[in-house]
Amino acid sequence: MALSKDTLLKDHRAASESPILTTCTIFDHLVDAMAGEPSAPLRRVQVLIDIAQNPGTSQTAIMDRLDIDKSNLTRDIDWLYNYGCITKNTSQQSARESALTICGFARNHLGHAAKLMNDRLDALQTLLEGYTTFFQGFRPSLRDAKIVTVLTAKGEMQRSELFGELYNGPTSTDNRTLLALIEQGVLEENNG
Repeated sequence: MALSKDTLLKDHRAASESPILTTCTIFDHLVDAMAGEPSAPLRRVQVLIDIAQNPGTSQTAIMDRLDIDKSNLTRDIDWLYNYGCITKNTSQQSARESALTICGFARNHLGHAAKLMNDRLDALQTLLEGYTTFFQGFRPSLRDAKIVTVLTAKGEMQRSELFGELYNGPTSTDNRTLLALIEQGVLEENNG
């Protein structure tokens, strides 16, 4: 989802007025950093942030810092690489390891998100950890986090209003996500 300069300025002004709206804008930038994919799991975004904090890092070092098992991390790194978010170069320490670095649009949009957190990537990481804890074992995506944040900011909403605040994806995907959040007990549906 490409945003115009005027839209970004308007969003940043609105975000500066409310911490919750700031969080919504952060999630929008994180979606853009993840190649426009709102279904990206928060864990994958945390991997991207870790790589940004530690340029040239190895997969083993990320596993140690984030306490992620090898198979999940390998899938996340492959996805980030295939979508053009990171580069892999042969490590100077070991030919068997890759040195991972964030690049291009991912670096730019992650920078925009960090700017809203006083240019602190560690604060972004803490924000995502908080959301992951909030979801209590449910593997949240950026879309899940945005839904919860929008509802926190605006209160009760009709589905169509809520979906208008999301990422212009298929309504069926937004509905499925919303129903999963209700089923997991994260949200409650008001039928009245």
